[in-house]
Amino acid sequence: MSKRRAPTNSKDRIVIRSVRRKQPDISKIARAVIGLALEQAAREAAAQQQSSATASQTTVSGRSSRPAKQGSEPDA
Repeated sequence: MSKRRAPTNSKDRIVIRSVRRKQPDISKIARAVIGLALEQAAREAAAQQQSSATASQTTVSGRSSRPAKQGSEPDA
């Protein structure tokens, strides 16, 4: 049985070609590392916002479903 490969978009494709140099291009390496750090920070911020939004929804729904204490007066 042969496996069929899904067609790939050209923008999803990454091509890496090496160039031999005596000294590495520090500025290119720095840009790549900074780009990776920014992407990771954005993913972490999005995950934190999503988890805090979920937590606040749980808290709000949890408060509204609690029965009132017996013997306490309602807020005026």
